[in-house]
Amino acid sequence: MQRMKTLSDARFTGYESAEVEFDDGNRKATIEVVYTLYLPSNPYETEITESQEWTRDLVMNNWQVVSTFDRLAELASN
Repeated sequence: MQRMKTLSDARFTGYESAEVEFDDGNRKATIEVVYTLYLPSNPYETEITESQEWTRDLVMNNWQVVSTFDRLAELASN
């Protein structure tokens, strides 16, 4: 959550996502999303990748996601 604060000034211009990949038991899904964005302090577009890992509780059928961002610390230093 602390790293997400570095995106508070980001201006998103687009995104692309890969197909969702499920495990054999449909309890876990993974997906990668590539965001295109720029910061007002550096008006050149850049891309960051978010890896999402979704897990499903089979009893309640609820999904929970954990996200990991590549290059977020590098983006924050600009």
